[in-house]
Amino acid sequence: MNIGAHVRGGGKLIPSLEAGVEIGATSIQVFTQSPRMWKASQYAPEVLTAYREAQATHPTITDTFCHATYLINLASADLELFEKSVECLTHNLSVARGMGSSGLVLHVGSHKGAGFDEVVRQIADAFERALAEADPAPEGVADCPILIENAAGAGGTVGRSLEEIQFLIDACNGDDRLGLCIDTQHLWASGFDYSSVAGAEKLIKEIDNRVGMSRLRCFHFNDSKIELGGNRDRHANIGEGTIGAKGLAPLVGHPKIRNLPLLLEVPGSGEGPRAEDVVAARKVVAAGIKLYDGVTTSAPSKKTPSAKKIAPAKRAASTKKSTPVKKTAKKTTKKTAKKTTKKTAKQTTKKTAKKTTKKTTKRAASAKKSTPVKKTAKKTKKK
Repeated sequence: MNIGAHVRGGGKLIPSLEAGVEIGATSIQVFTQSPRMWKASQYAPEVLTAYREAQATHPTITDTFCHATYLINLASADLELFEKSVECLTHNLSVARGMGSSGLVLHVGSHKGAGFDEVVRQIADAFERALAEADPAPEGVADCPILIENAAGAGGTVGRSLEEIQFLIDACNGDDRLGLCIDTQHLWASGFDYSSVAGAEKLIKEIDNRVGMSRLRCFHFNDSKIELGGNRDRHANIGEGTIGAKGLAPLVGHPKIRNLPLLLEVPGSGEGPRAEDVVAARKVVAAGIKLYDGVTTSAPSKKTPSAKKIAPAKRAASTKKSTPVKKTAKKTTKKTAKKTTKKTAKQTTKKTAKKTTKKTTKRAASAKKSTPVKKTAKKTKKK
């Protein structure tokens, strides 16, 4: 499992890797600039190169994700705000590419009641411009995709459903540089109930059918302060919200997504994810895995925050193979027991019937023998 967390960035960037290590995270997410200011953070090329190299060779942190500024609104009818948003997205993508990021997570914005259909083309144009105008990824470094994050559904927010995200990607002719980040709290708030195995299976199918599982690059792993369908963006610590540990387990333990980075954006004690939040998240994933294939993954101790890497694919495969055998054995035992019971019942019935027949025959025979005695007695009387 890959439990990550949102951590502070900072001017030199490299300290964010150590901030992740301190709480036991195995992937991290950072803002490329202040989330609530338009002013872009300027990073010297050598700072980006140093970070990229440190990330590539890091022993425990596997991925770095960047989060674009909250002020961006690609659905705005205000031309000045729209242009500012495209420029900001382009800069954020340049930084993310320079860092060698695994994805730039984006809240698309709100159409403010104009209607989704009215803004699809406008948003697609913004994506195309940013992807074309941002600084290219350094040579030999994989390109950083823009990851559209699903919205909680408040007001006219864009991306409140997988259908809307599908339309945005289709409007860009299925550009491979567009991907998906699913936020568990936003999904819950927008009314999608994945708190059972059936619900999680339904979600995985919908992601695959509408967007494609290959585009799903990470999760924002959060509990919710808001009830199912509450349409508000309010995160809670894992196990302390309306979804709860049991409600999150079926999704994060699903075989198709359990190895994706699960990035905590929880409040902690007020300053973001803590080591104990990472531990709580690991326990939920372990419980989720057990739901599907009966394997319990032990949570790491406080002394060793980063989990030891065990080949999950291998383990899952062997577990999957062994599970049906148990089920078959159970079924066979039940069937055999049923057959034995029926056979015994049949034999008992036959034996009982045989005994009864014998008894009846005996009685009949003795009855016959006694009959002539009566007749003889009658004849004697007459004589």
